[in-house]
Amino acid sequence: MAKFNYVAMDSTGKETKGVLEMGSQTEALNRLKEMGLLPTKVTEAAAPKAEAKGAISEAERLRALAGAATPAGSCPAASAVAEVRRGLAK
Repeated sequence: MAKFNYVAMDSTGKETKGVLEMGSQTEALNRLKEMGLLPTKVTEAAAPKAEAKGAISEAERLRALAGAATPAGSCPAASAVAEVRRGLAK
């Protein structure tokens, strides 16, 4: 099933927004009508982006920089990480 973002109006003319998980856009439109809403926009929600294989988080990157062979004084990022680590250790 896919997720569909919708904008619709209720019987008083108030705009409402939400997400429905349905098999198709037509099913989403029909469900909104069953709910007593007048759909003005129904679009399929973008699929969440999968993290690239082998990608590392920012925290992992900073840990790697802090542990690099470069002396802390010659690398601003490593200096910053080392300073944060010293602050956390206190």
